[in-house]
Amino acid sequence: PTVWFVNGTYINHPDHRAAAGAALEAVFPAAGQPHVFQELADEGLAAHKVRKVYVEGWGGGDTWVNTTSSIDKKIAALRCHKSQMGEWDPEPMVRQWSAEAGKGREMAYAEVFKVITLISDDDYAKLTNGSD
Repeated sequence: PTVWFVNGTYINHPDHRAAAGAALEAVFPAAGQPHVFQELADEGLAAHKVRKVYVEGWGGGDTWVNTTSSIDKKIAALRCHKSQMGEWDPEPMVRQWSAEAGKGREMAYAEVFKVITLISDDDYAKLTNGSD
């Protein structure tokens, strides 16, 4: 992948902080260096460099992603977490928060992210000769 999304909604939840940290460690800096994970190259997996990391912008962000076409899948996925959700239905909350994020942006539903750019668009175009 050249873009990585990291969920940081519950900043004080230790599991979420650990998962976000592990995700960042997985994509930078070692992921693009083939000599670091030689066993993966031996399996035919090529090293890659992630261009951008999208961290959920709880409390502020700089990029809005339209989630109108995927919000039903998000709600269904949350409902699968029976051990954490129990009988509570996340749909009203998810729809409210997503509608608030999309308000004024011509999006019925959106999520807000802070984007960390690891490779600029210009540098990535040079690396790939313009093919993505």
